[in-house]
Amino acid sequence: MTDLTRAALTREGRKTMFTRSVSWCPRVVGRSSNVHSVIKSSFRWCGCVLSCVCLVSWAPQAAAQFLPPGIVNPFADVDPGQDLYSSHVIDEDGTIHVVWASSNPYTGIDDSYADILYSKNEGSGWNAPVAVNSFGPSDLDVDERPKLALGAGGELYCVWQSQHNYNGAGNDWDIFFSQDDSATGWSVAEAVNSDASTDNLTAFNDDTRPNLAVRGDGGVLIIWQIEIGTDHPGLYARFRTGSGWSSGGSTFSSPAVGPVAMATTEDGDIVAAWEMIENSNNNHYIVSCDIPNTG
Repeated sequence: MTDLTRAALTREGRKTMFTRSVSWCPRVVGRSSNVHSVIKSSFRWCGCVLSCVCLVSWAPQAAAQFLPPGIVNPFADVDPGQDLYSSHVIDEDGTIHVVWASSNPYTGIDDSYADILYSKNEGSGWNAPVAVNSFGPSDLDVDERPKLALGAGGELYCVWQSQHNYNGAGNDWDIFFSQDDSATGWSVAEAVNSDASTDNLTAFNDDTRPNLAVRGDGGVLIIWQIEIGTDHPGLYARFRTGSGWSSGGSTFSSPAVGPVAMATTEDGDIVAAWEMIENSNNNHYIVSCDIPNTG
């Protein structure tokens, strides 16, 4: 993931220069007096580098110290595969929900290709992981970079990128979506990019690095990176309401790089920030905008 240093988010199209470096970055969310952060960490066991998903909590009343990380994925010290790309939310009851990409057979999917898993902790420990990508048991392709969002009624929404040829999507990268209303579990995966079944025949066809946010009226905005040509990527957006997907989607920003950082305000607006590129001199800068809640 890109680490932006010496950067400040700006509004109204103003830009700020930054330097880029490669790192594994945590995502932090907060609730009441506690701030929780799910991070990706690596360690060595029997000479092999393994990955796991960890949870670190910070309690301001406890001398502002981070607590020791707790392992989210089971058998992290002995499992043969990798657990990567975690994303999490905390609901109003304090339950922590986490999704991540895993190449471990936690759910009976015994292959070396990453699938999207989900677990939650209601305070007494982590549930056994379940698959988010409904085609997981049958696919031998990579699914990764999941992002998780929480609706006002407690609904969970997840997007990720996949190379699985699902419903004719081909083996290029496409964006998929599922939701969990806690009554029926995770829904059957749906392709987000409307050209998923046809763009695999074009020269520039990868859809990657998705993110999502829930607007105040319950609509879900998904933005992801697309290939435009040999010189730069761009960002594409699609909106989902209770009645279904917006038609086709639209270009959000170009040239630009994902993932887009998004957060929802108390008024239900979405604030988005992302990395843009000036092709003339390859300068990179950060811009932001407000996406209003339509009520």
